Amino acid sequence: MTINVDARGSSVYNGYHWSDADQLGDRAHVKLSPGGNNGMVLARLVVEDAGQYRCRVDFRASPTRNMRINLTIIVPPRHLLITSSWDEGRVVEGNIGPYPQGADLTLTCQVTGGIPRPQMQWLQGDRILDNTTEVQTDQVTRNSLRLPRLSRNDLLRKLTCLAQNNNISEPLTGAVVVDIAFPPSSVKIWAKSNFMRADKIPERMLTTSSTSSSSIQSSSFSVSSAKPKSSLPHEVVTVIAEEEATLVCESTGGRPQARLHWMMNGQAVSEDLVTSNFLPGNRRGEGRASSSSTVSVSSLKFVPSFADHSALVNCRAETPRLPNEALEEQVVLNVLYRPVLSLSFESTLSSDDLTEGDEFVLSCSVHANPPAGDVQWAREARWTASVEHNSKRTVPELRDVNAHPRAFRVTYCPPG
Repeated sequence: MTINVDARGSSVYNGYHWSDADQLGDRAHVKLSPGGNNGMVLARLVVEDAGQYRCRVDFRASPTRNMRINLTIIVPPRHLLITSSWDEGRVVEGNIGPYPQGADLTLTCQVTGGIPRPQMQWLQGDRILDNTTEVQTDQVTRNSLRLPRLSRNDLLRKLTCLAQNNNISEPLTGAVVVDIAFPPSSVKIWAKSNFMRADKIPERMLTTSSTSSSSIQSSSFSVSSAKPKSSLPHEVVTVIAEEEATLVCESTGGRPQARLHWMMNGQAVSEDLVTSNFLPGNRRGEGRASSSSTVSVSSLKFVPSFADHSALVNCRAETPRLPNEALEEQVVLNVLYRPVLSLSFESTLSSDDLTEGDEFVLSCSVHANPPAGDVQWAREARWTASVEHNSKRTVPELRDVNAHPRAFRVTYCPPG
């Protein structure tokens, strides 16, 4: 490549300029001006322009002078990408995760190009975490940062990857913020003011029947097969039959917020009865949702029936990425309900074959919570003079053979 300035017969400033068009075209020329910076101007640099340049000056009466200078072309790196071992090698940026607590995480930062080859670093603030540059191919350079056993100390760590091959241009950077998933640390079922919560009772004392009918309709949802941790012994929550009741389940410590699932006697509760929300650390429905919240609250509204007495109500708290570390709380329903009566006839004879003088027994079954007291008998709306402590009444002899056949069927036993 040659650029000439011929100043023979004129001043050097007015000399004839010539360059090889096949080499540099119009990108190169010699700049000569009185009192200015004189030299060759090379515009729109490309990698191929790098090399040694020689300036030669020929004089009429003095020896020729030569000066040499090396031109180095710097090409900054481009296309910085960060990938995560927990995201199947996909490119990540900004907030990443959440990753399970205790997991091993590898973040790989790679850049394309760069002359000379760039140096790469992982930083947290101004602190260098890793400055080992790994060569993958002629065009790709990378640095892998390994974070073993993620803990709460790694939560929201901002990690920056920096690639630089000169001190002139700005370095190429990329940053990620690591989010960690934690299992719930607590789960508790508590009650609205129309509830009473009794002391804990041993599980062996429960009379829960998983086959009893329930006023809470069921729907399906999937849960982990892992056996969750539970709080034993169970506690008792008292409700009133046929009156709307509200149970509230609150879980803390999970990140992201734990998902809460209700079950009754092993059956999933209909989502129509459940209202869930997330709180920024406040308890019992106070406060607004927050991305940093670790409190989950779910309310279960239902109308219990006497069939729900002794039912086992379960609230399971599960962090989405940690299904095997679920936590649950269980309570037993103590349903208060009015006496439910049933009257039965006991005799060796059919009720249609009874005649005057026959003996038979009437049995009155009473189901109530709390248990019914004394049972009083009446016949044809006339109460007996005494109140008895049993629910059977023996009729020693049948009289008034001409009585209406339904005379004894109106006998009843309201609770005392």
